[in-house]
Amino acid sequence: MSRNDSAMVPFEERKHLASQVKGLRQSAGLKQQDLADLVGISRQALSNIERGATPQIENLRKIYEALGADLQTSNRSADTTVWLGIIGGMLDTLDRHRQGKAGQAAVNAIAAVIAEPSVSGLPENNDPRQRSDYALAAHEEIDETGEDTY
Repeated sequence: MSRNDSAMVPFEERKHLASQVKGLRQSAGLKQQDLADLVGISRQALSNIERGATPQIENLRKIYEALGADLQTSNRSADTTVWLGIIGGMLDTLDRHRQGKAGQAAVNAIAAVIAEPSVSGLPENNDPRQRSDYALAAHEEIDETGEDTY
């Protein structure tokens, strides 16, 4: 990752990357002071990162490099990262059987929105009888009483 790219890493992603530092350090068999010395930061700064502080991406890059780990960042917007976390959290509450169906329904609903023509000035169509099959996919396993049929 170039230095220019690092300035564009969203806060949420830096927080996620920082949350993995303690496990990576422990897997490498290093004490906090050892890693801090390798990276060129104080032991207290490293401790803060491991307890949830969100560091600058440059410090994360140095930590990951010292640990021999790959610093994978994405070009997602902060909003996308938040929504992925919300959807992922919701999927995690479901049993395995329902996770696949719910995940597919979410993908289908997003695909339907992408496929919809966007014409400004027109009201949204909220008539469920006229929604696409993709938009209704999330409700395919609900019977006429509103209960899940799983």
